[in-house]
Formats: sequence, C-alpha cells, structure tokens
Amino acid sequence: MIICADDFGMAPDINEAIIELAANGKVTAVSVMAALPEADRASVAPLSGLGDKIDMGLHLVFNDAVSLSGSKPFPEFRSLLTKCWLGLLPPRFAEEEIAAQYQAFLQKAGRPPDFIDGHMHVQQFPIIRRALIAFVQSLPGEKPYVRNSYMPLGDIMRQGVSPIKTWLLSLPGGSMKKILIRARIPTNDGFTGIYDFALHHRYPQFLAQFIKDPPSPSTLLMVHPGKEEPWRRAEYEALSNVDGVSAIGARFISKPPAEKHL
Repeated sequence: MIICADDFGMAPDINEAIIELAANGKVTAVSVMAALPEADRASVAPLSGLGDKIDMGLHLVFNDAVSLSGSKPFPEFRSLLTKCWLGLLPPRFAEEEIAAQYQAFLQKAGRPPDFIDGHMHVQQFPIIRRALIAFVQSLPGEKPYVRNSYMPLGDIMRQGVSPIKTWLLSLPGGSMKKILIRARIPTNDGFTGIYDFALHHRYPQFLAQFIKDPPSPSTLLMVHPGKEEPWRRAEYEALSNVDGVSAIGARFISKPPAEKHL
C-alpha cells in the first residue's frame, strides 16, 4: 500500500505534520503543491533529504490559486469543474500550466516527481487529463505514475465508509484508469481514503477500514494530515499513533509495477 500525504505546501502546519510523519515512516509518499509559496526550496528540503524512503509527487493546482503560466487567478472549483466538463477551458492553458508546475517542482525538489496527481482530483477532469497524459508521454525516460481514484463498487460497499461520496469520486477515476492503461502510463491499482470530513472524530475507525486487506500492493491511501484544522489534526494523530507502516499491513512501493497496468 502507498500511503500518500496530500497538500504539502498549503500551510506551514500541514508541512510540519507531513514532514514529521514521513520522517517517522508513517507515510510513504508526499504530494507537493509546487505552485504555492509555502512549498519553497527550504520547506521541501526535509522531504528531499529522506531520499528513497518516500516518493515525492507533483500535486497539480488548478483552482483557488495563482497560475504559474499566466500569473492570473484560477477559477474557483465549481467554475473550473463546469468549464472542464463543458469543454470551455482552453487546452493550451492546461498544457502550459502543467509544464510550469512541473518545472517549479524540479526547481524546488531538485529532481523529477515520482508521481503526479491533483488537488481536488483535477488531474481527472476532461481537458486537464488530456493535457497531463500528453505531457507525461512527452517526458524522456521513466514516466511518473499518475493517480486515479477508482474503487470497485463491491469494495466501496464492503469498506462501508462514506459509500456515496466514494462512488462519486470513483466514477471519474474509472475513466482515468482506463485512459492511463491505454496510454501505457503507470497508475495505482487500488484507491482508498475518502470519507465525510465532518465525521473526522471517527477517523481512527475509518483508517482501520482503509488499510484492511488492500487489493493490490499499489493501492493508494490518500491522507491529509495537518496540525490546525480539526479534520486534518484527526488524521495526523491517527497516523502518528499507528505503530509503524509495516504494523498496519502497508509496505512502501517506490513505483507501482508497470506490468500490472499495461
């Protein structure tokens, strides 16, 4: 299982929590919002210093931030979603923004990302996903793996954590996974971690469900630790109290086996 901490670079308390968890072996991947000021070289350095103990990925930002390629604000989330699904987001804008954020990651981390995903799952939106796949295919050498949020309906029901929300987020993930497989781009073979943030007081129970019997070694558990917001704090404390990654049945996978996805 890949335990991936999202949103590094959103706020200092989030960075602090993620660095602590990564250093203690509680998470095995970190998704960096290279487009944001809080993900500067100094902040990213402790993650880079962990070497191959963690995967470092690019967490694409396409809403509620400032564009790196055009120096203008992105649309808010609902507007972005509408524009993508109606085909109104200019493809050139998506292409240039992905390239700009990739370069920002290179400058701040000092190496290419091991994987690419997106804040609010934007990497799976039409237009953005097309631009991302073309960009990854253009990269020389080994390709980063790209996240999909697909979870089979049977697994969703057996897990029993926020099934409607999980199913809704799984639908675009299913399409994304099929497209990635056709494009011969590595992707995770399993996904979990979705729940109603209003129920964060139950997160220790949810975590136990998320890590129980993962269907594949490359199943990806999405987590959002932090030290200030109550729901992020709940995740941080639950992950901190886990007695080592191996004790919860998870193991580090530097790259999902490509042969599973081709």
